[in-house]
Parts: sequence; structure tokens; C-alpha cells
Amino acid sequence: MLKRIAILLLLGLLPSCVFGPAPYEITVDALAAREGVGATTYVLAPGNPGVSAEDLQYQEYARLLDRALQAQGYSAAQSQQNAELTIVLSYGVHGPFTQTESYSRPTWGHVGFRRIYHDVPRCDRVPGSRASYSLAPTYGVTGYSTGSFSVTTYSQYTTIEAFHSTDFEQPSSSVVLWRVDLTNVGESSDLRQGFPVMLAAAMPYIGSNSGQKLELELDEDDDAVQFLKGIALR
Repeated sequence: MLKRIAILLLLGLLPSCVFGPAPYEITVDALAAREGVGATTYVLAPGNPGVSAEDLQYQEYARLLDRALQAQGYSAAQSQQNAELTIVLSYGVHGPFTQTESYSRPTWGHVGFRRIYHDVPRCDRVPGSRASYSLAPTYGVTGYSTGSFSVTTYSQYTTIEAFHSTDFEQPSSSVVLWRVDLTNVGESSDLRQGFPVMLAAAMPYIGSNSGQKLELELDEDDDAVQFLKGIALR
């Protein structure tokens, strides 16, 4: 009965451990100048060379950034003349990067015998019993096998920078008021999948100083990610 319960408990744990979504490992690095505090109205602008505000991919990411900014108390302005900030969004994917990993794992097999003692009743008139034994095989590590395999990864990145709107029109004198750098290293090159997860990890640090580079784990089912995608929370 106890063995059956243990098996059921193990099976109950398997769906979350094996089949659950793998978490993204996000690096968040946020910096902010004091003079940027208090400015909350903004317009967005693309930061990638050659990308315009009409670019469909930029528009998709800008909609997600709008939700993140407004959740943190910022307000979108109707025009740059009415905005205190111009917030510039840059993004991309580096890679692929391929590296070879080595491994060593134990091999198991027969390593010897052990004695199992038995009490055998005496057949004569002398009280008591005599001992006998049998041999049972024992198993353990007999050696190690080694090998190697290749791992291909990509580095997805996003940078969000805020400038005074009046300064942004003169690039040579523009001063960054706050900045958030995000990276996600993994086996996927799909930035459309990774961008909302990175942005959700950054939300608490928009317009502020993280104090250091933060290593955060987040998966696609996180409430903050669902909020940015516009999916109703259950």
C-alpha cells in the first residue's frame, strides 16, 4: 500500500516538474538619473537603425511597452510636443553561438556478492539452530562513460532609454534620463516569444535604479506576461 501511495505521489509531481514551461533566465540592468524622476508623459520611438514607427514588429513591441509603462504610472502623450519624455525602444537577437559540452556518467553493473544468512532448525535432539548462508549479487558503479554534445544558444536583448523630449530632437546633446537593459540567453531565437517575458521582468525597474545586474527567472504563464499580452487573468 505504501509503495502504491509513493508511486501516486511521484506521478502527481511529474506534470509540473517535467511538462511545465521552462523558465526564462532574464538579466535586468536598470540605471536612472535623479532629474528624470517626475516626468511621466511620453511618446515612443524606435531605436534600431533603419526601423520606422510603421514597422509591424516595432508596433507589436511598442504596444507591449505601452502597457508596461502605463502600469507603472506613465501616460502616453498625443504628440512629442505634449510629452515630457521620448522613450526609445531597441531590440534584437545575437547568435547563434555553438559550444561543445562534455559529460561523464557512471555505468552500473555486477560488482560482487554478499552473504545472506539463514537460521536452519537442527534436526537432531540438540536444541537451537544452526546458521547457513546464500550468496546474492551486488551492483554498483563499474566505471564511467564520457562523451560530448553541442549546444546552440541565442542572446535576445532589449534596451529601453528615456530622454527629455526637447533634448531628443538634438541627438548630440541628448542625455539619457533612465535606461533598462534586458538580455535572455537560451536555445530560442524567437524574439516575439521572448520579448514580453523580458519586458515583464523589467516592469518593476522601469524609470528606477536596480542597483546591480539582476538575474531573474520568469515563464510565459506568469501573470505579468499575460497582462502585457492582454490576456485576462483567471
